Amino acid sequence: MLCRLNIILWGLMITTLCMGCGYLDATKDRVRKRKDDGSALPDDYFNTAEATAYDQRHDSPSEYDSAGNMTSAIQSIQSATRVAQGSNEPIFTITPKFELVNQFNEAFHDYNMTDGLSIVTFFFTRCPSICPTVSHNLLEVQNQLSDKGNFQILSISVDPKRDSVARLLDYSKGYNTLPGRWDFLTGDSATILTLYRKTFKLPYNESMGKMAYQAHSSKVFLVRNQTDVLGFYDGTNPEEMKLLVEDAIRFIE
Repeated sequence: MLCRLNIILWGLMITTLCMGCGYLDATKDRVRKRKDDGSALPDDYFNTAEATAYDQRHDSPSEYDSAGNMTSAIQSIQSATRVAQGSNEPIFTITPKFELVNQFNEAFHDYNMTDGLSIVTFFFTRCPSICPTVSHNLLEVQNQLSDKGNFQILSISVDPKRDSVARLLDYSKGYNTLPGRWDFLTGDSATILTLYRKTFKLPYNESMGKMAYQAHSSKVFLVRNQTDVLGFYDGTNPEEMKLLVEDAIRFIE
């Protein structure tokens, strides 16, 4: 009887230790995902107290819940949505703060966003997959809105180390962009990551590799007066881009 009891107790101890290790591993992964600047945290930075302190310091809702899952606010951005017909209320609001440069080496600040409509997306020039499709569809958007009123298109590079001003200029020439209508922007990596992750609430997974390949979304945002996000659309889907044009015309007029 005593031997059997000892075996049971040893089994419980081993199970508890394994569960504890699993919890610590999960917590470590969560904290790595939360790191503001996208760099991995040291392996010993994973205890619960530090993770909690990080959340308390964070100036926006965490992208991950206590189980390491994406929060509903971030999940909702994965599918296209738009302001309902007849409504004037934004889906969410933003307060962008940034200083970047465009393809003409001109400074572009947050206050240079138009008081009309801004169409915002993230890309990089060496992207072999979705970016050319998104840019082609944005060219159609530019052409359809060119005589409709106050709007601008902002394509922000997530590969600023390689997307120089000169490279952005060459890239822009391939899409017949209209001066003052379509800016290709580059700048500081930390600034761009903040825009991507905090301002526009796009998911970011540092474990996937270099920023240019992980911060790679096909989402296109429609922003009014620098602050009101009126919709976001799949830039690779021509039908959704038609909806963007419809919404843009509705709010321009």
